[in-house]
Amino acid sequence: MEAVESLTIWDAYARVLAEQGITKLFGMVGDGGGLIESAYKKEGIGIFTARDQRIAVGMAMGHAQVSGSPAVLVTSPGPGIANCIMGVLEAYSAAVPLIIISNATARNMRGEGAFQETNSIAMMQPVTKWCYRVEHPEKAIWALRRAIFLAVNGKPGPVYLEIPDDLTWMELSSESFSDADKRNLDEQGPIFSQPEEESIRNLFAQLTKAKRPILLLGGGCQHRPFVSELTISLAEAHGLAIFTTASGRGIVDERHPNAFGNVGLYTLPQIKKLLFEADLIIAIGTQLEETALMGWKEALLHSFFVHIDCHYESLERSVHANYRLLGDAQLSLQLLWKMSSENLNWITTNKNEWIKRMQEVKKEALSVWAEVEDIKAPVRRMLKGIEHEFGEHVILVQDNGLHDMWGYSYPVYTVAPPSRTVVPGEQTALGLPMGISLGAKIAARKANVIALLGDGSFEMGYSAVGSAAEHQLGITFIVINNGGFSWPRFQQSMSEIEIGCSFQIELDYAALAKSVGGYYAKLTDLNEYQNALKEARLYTEQNKIALLELIVSWDQDLPITVMMQYGDKEQ
Repeated sequence: MEAVESLTIWDAYARVLAEQGITKLFGMVGDGGGLIESAYKKEGIGIFTARDQRIAVGMAMGHAQVSGSPAVLVTSPGPGIANCIMGVLEAYSAAVPLIIISNATARNMRGEGAFQETNSIAMMQPVTKWCYRVEHPEKAIWALRRAIFLAVNGKPGPVYLEIPDDLTWMELSSESFSDADKRNLDEQGPIFSQPEEESIRNLFAQLTKAKRPILLLGGGCQHRPFVSELTISLAEAHGLAIFTTASGRGIVDERHPNAFGNVGLYTLPQIKKLLFEADLIIAIGTQLEETALMGWKEALLHSFFVHIDCHYESLERSVHANYRLLGDAQLSLQLLWKMSSENLNWITTNKNEWIKRMQEVKKEALSVWAEVEDIKAPVRRMLKGIEHEFGEHVILVQDNGLHDMWGYSYPVYTVAPPSRTVVPGEQTALGLPMGISLGAKIAARKANVIALLGDGSFEMGYSAVGSAAEHQLGITFIVINNGGFSWPRFQQSMSEIEIGCSFQIELDYAALAKSVGGYYAKLTDLNEYQNALKEARLYTEQNKIALLELIVSWDQDLPITVMMQYGDKEQ
């Protein structure tokens, strides 16, 4: 008779994760043995630890954003959970699938003041899709499988599991794993739904009738293999102007004649005009948060607006749609293209004026923003330097500070697949992009990963530099050093107040970079940029970090989109 294998819960979890195709774990070691230690013994699972839970959650988030697969974050109770919450909040806002797993106070010790006892469920519930405390060993495997399923289905997002300490000492029988349970992630999820054909037919009728149509792609269109091709085909057939949200950037080559970059706070004035001239706007795979709607929300009132998303809560959330459809971006576009391809001989006949208008706007935007000659534009010059030096596969990890916001605006910075940007959600937590850049590099080893962020954000997450060096991740950190927190300083300046925004003591960035064997350059002259970027690329190709300190006055090279929204420039 064959012996029945016994496993601890953590050993069982490592096995389930491997079966589900999850090969990377992120975290920081905590009190006692746990999932990290069990996964370390499991062949095929890579462990990536950090020195701070905030960096670890950023690593998990960045890996999920770039790979398109759920990431596992391992943490510990009390301060471990509290430290993670900032990143989990951001992941919840940005719809990033994370599976957060922690040990917890033993069942027989609850309420007795146990070490690091806290109500983690209450802390995590507002920022996750699902929270569950495993109270019985027979529910352990079910809970993990359900957590994975919920993280990736519907609107993706973080889920949280906790395992009481006394359960981690128990053993599960391998009979807990049936053959039917041994399915990989592709077979188990995510599940994609398609709108009814009649609904797409009605949309097709609106599209053929429209004279000035726009298609807006959100982050929900990422990692669907045919969305880019379908979008271009539809755009060329119907004369569609293509926009993206910040999280959708990189799906479409912005060099295409019909592509115009990001909407919202980041849209340059020459391009924004198209949004107000449109008579049909189709938004797909986007939650349409406040920042994405800034500066053009009223344009939706004067056009026929269609909203398509995989999750009903994203619909009728921030703006009323004339027509709303529930379904996956790729399946919706496939059905729309099927109808379009059957009528290619006549569907563009009423779009000629719109196509001509797009050409005019594209030409004007390129003439104003594509090249930077102004010596007072160091951030824009740096962005152009990145384009020229780092080649065709760049992952630009962005913050949402003040000066770095130039990187969101096409054609100040142009993105063409396989290049893309990785951005925060609507929470924009400072410091988090440091960890995100590490996760992005782990997910895409051959890409040139560049983190562009302000000095305030860098100093909140600079322990990531040590972790990057330890894991031999070649990443270029470009720190825009404007001497403090420039967003608050910009806002205070309107009231002629300044308090708490300027840093009185400067950190030694050079010593930090050199302490981990990395490259460092302090850039004060535009002539230094290209050589520094070249050296940074050479260092990162050797799996070393590069740290470029870009010196900028807080009120220098301010993004025009910010000035239009918050400053004194007329739109």
